[in-house]
Amino acid sequence: MSYNQSIEEILNSAELAINNTINNAELLETMALYGYDLTEMNIGKSLLETAKDLYNEQKREYSEQYEASEELDSALESIKKLYIRHVKLSRIAFEENPSIWTELGLNGSRKKSFSGFVAQANLFYDNAKTNETVKTELAKLSITEEKLNEAHLLLQNITQLSAKQEKEKSEAQQATELRDKAIDEMNDWTSKFLKVARIAFEDDPQKLEALGIVI
Repeated sequence: MSYNQSIEEILNSAELAINNTINNAELLETMALYGYDLTEMNIGKSLLETAKDLYNEQKREYSEQYEASEELDSALESIKKLYIRHVKLSRIAFEENPSIWTELGLNGSRKKSFSGFVAQANLFYDNAKTNETVKTELAKLSITEEKLNEAHLLLQNITQLSAKQEKEKSEAQQATELRDKAIDEMNDWTSKFLKVARIAFEDDPQKLEALGIVI
């Protein structure tokens, strides 16, 4: 789908031409001689209404995708900050205990990818919650079992928000495909209609103007 006009301009132009023809007896009478009687004009109007509905639906779907992305980004920022703080304190608490470093995944840098981060953070909280030694030592640094559980819930929420974002992204892409298809179909009809109208009213610039055709 590639046009010189914006989608909004295409819809507005089509609406002007179709509605003015339907509502103007002289225009409709002349265009009927070229195959565009009221029945055919209503076909064009139906294509227009479908395109408008799908245009609005696509806008709604993308709005929902943006909201889901913002919600995920905000939640991700919060859990990352909390997790990094817990990792730093754990490294101090267990600096002489390499086996716990391995168990909690404290070695090396933190993963940058979403899946890598979630895997590292899950490893940390899953094992921290089930190791009594870890819980005891972390509690001394104000990381209580309750705080570990809360952080783990935040992490699980991140996974759900990510799934929601992917769902909204898929729906937005599908809505775009449906919108583009509907606009293509409407535009094909309208383009042919206007080409015929240019010939039908070639000696009547006022009627061409009423259809949005400027000579």
